[in-house]
Amino acid sequence: MQQILLEIPLLGYIFAPEATQDKVTRFKSWMGRKGRSAIVIGAFAIGAYLEVSVNSDAGSLKSTCGHDCPRSQVDPLVLKQQVLGPIAFGVGALGLGLATYTFFATPTDGGATAGVAGRF
Repeated sequence: MQQILLEIPLLGYIFAPEATQDKVTRFKSWMGRKGRSAIVIGAFAIGAYLEVSVNSDAGSLKSTCGHDCPRSQVDPLVLKQQVLGPIAFGVGALGLGLATYTFFATPTDGGATAGVAGRF
């Protein structure tokens, strides 16, 4: 499962080489255009899933064993809550910040400038 992005094209090259080459080229082009957005959306989705999963698991543990849960049941919950969820949200937030900056950045001859105009 870890190398599914490698295995599928290899099978495709065996059974339909021309069509697979076209699809791989289109996917690489799409990743060049939309890869950052996909990573940001994916990070937010993973972070949200982990938060919902942690809350669900915590509620389940609370209803079954209260405050006397075995450590083997609590440790995976702590890992998701305190490590994986914040990392995913951090990556998503950083990506969102960079996307916002690049959206408002105006290309110039010497580089890029960013600005916001409006009336308050």
